[in-house]
Amino acid sequence: MTTLKDMTARLEMFLTEQIGTAARVVAARQLTGGASRDTWAIDVAVDETTLPLVLRRDLGGEIMDGALSRAQEFRLLQIVHGAGVLAPRPRWHCAPPPGCPSGRWR
Repeated sequence: MTTLKDMTARLEMFLTEQIGTAARVVAARQLTGGASRDTWAIDVAVDETTLPLVLRRDLGGEIMDGALSRAQEFRLLQIVHGAGVLAPRPRWHCAPPPGCPSGRWR
């Protein structure tokens, strides 16, 4: 099992690469609900700004036949957000490994 400290370091490396400048996780809180995805509220400091982000990770296995994969969920959010539907703006998708903040936090 991956520790929160390990995951934070990997997430910071991933976000720094995606954003193009140093990113630092300043807060991480696990969100409740949803049995098929591990979901976290993450605050990331970038320059003088704090970005409130949501991290969704697979827990392994499949809960239901026909459930969307993370890649499918990401693409669907891109489509509906782009069409003007009030939905979270998807920022990045990373299919592990390597380099993705995957694994369980403890």
